[in-house]
Amino acid sequence: MSFVPPLEPSVGPLRTQIPFVTYPVFPRICLPISGSRSDAFAMAGSKKVIRLDFSDFYYGYSKTHNYFHRLLSERYDLEISDKPDFLIYSHEGDHHKIHNCVKIFFTVESIEPNFSECDYSLTCHYLDDPRHLRFPIYPMYGDPSSISKERIDMQKLLAEKTRFCSFIVSNPNLKKTRRRIAFFEKLSAYKKVDSGGKVFNNLGYQVPGSSEEKVAFLKHYKFNLCFENKYLPGYTTEKIFEAMQAICVPIYWGNPKIGQEFNTRSFLNYEDFGNDDALIEKIIELDQNEAAYSKVLQQPYFTGGQPNEFFSRERLLDFFGEIFENGPGKKTAGKTFFTFGRWKLVRQHKPNRSDKESNPPTPVRRGLWTGRKILGIFQTHSPVQLSSTGPC
Repeated sequence: MSFVPPLEPSVGPLRTQIPFVTYPVFPRICLPISGSRSDAFAMAGSKKVIRLDFSDFYYGYSKTHNYFHRLLSERYDLEISDKPDFLIYSHEGDHHKIHNCVKIFFTVESIEPNFSECDYSLTCHYLDDPRHLRFPIYPMYGDPSSISKERIDMQKLLAEKTRFCSFIVSNPNLKKTRRRIAFFEKLSAYKKVDSGGKVFNNLGYQVPGSSEEKVAFLKHYKFNLCFENKYLPGYTTEKIFEAMQAICVPIYWGNPKIGQEFNTRSFLNYEDFGNDDALIEKIIELDQNEAAYSKVLQQPYFTGGQPNEFFSRERLLDFFGEIFENGPGKKTAGKTFFTFGRWKLVRQHKPNRSDKESNPPTPVRRGLWTGRKILGIFQTHSPVQLSSTGPC
């Protein structure tokens, strides 16, 4: 997907029409007075206009071709702006700190929200807080129909399962992944486990990185070893969901509450066995007994055959609806004025990877206080102009 940069700050004659005030520090910088944000709530047809931006996502993240933009466009007319009323940001940088608007934190990792920096959050955690919505990331990888087993020819499916078990890991941090690496090595003592990722690759080639290509690779395997990076309530990533899309039997470890999201009779949940040896014994039993394996494979992935609540688009849209209805004037994080602490932050800020294409980094070194360098920093991130009352 192509990367779409944010709108550039206004330049040229338009800028001279904006009133400026002088901030009393050296060198003298003049900041535009913030205008009313009420125009962000003008109506465009039947949809409300929402002035929005994205920040601190991975390199190449498209601001107009992503899950949240597609979802919110169903209900709102979105305007991507470098002066947003609402900011959705992630954990890949600190660019969000220079914004003064309503901030919504989202992460695919197990990071907890910091409500001194954000106003709302979407994470995997179980938090009893109205500002937070639990949102495991696997609904971003497909809808419930992609793991449905209705109209599946089981005999044909079993005939396609010609390989034993797959394993795809690209995180080289052995300290964080030692649990799944240890299990991989133990299971490999019984029969070869095909490892197609960057780590412990034994295939001679690497499975391509897209979700579609990964699922295509998994379809030929009876089992998929899908351990999370850590054992944490709520931390359910795309790993088990992609194994389900390939209609194989996931071997899962990570979220002890996984049974609240998926039918545990349709996969092998480490939590139900308690130790490596008991789980491996069950894997061997299913591998050697086609009838027993078929019985597990026929189980629906959802309990009662009904998708869990996290696939509900209305649930997510309603959460954003409350945020947008409260409006930018109800923000709790950030500061209204450009304080000295905020000045220091922007001075030291270097654009993160996801901002590089739209905001070319300015070469900055600590201790350089020349007017040209500092002006360069502000031009990278917000509209500024030297005072017309005299040189800085």
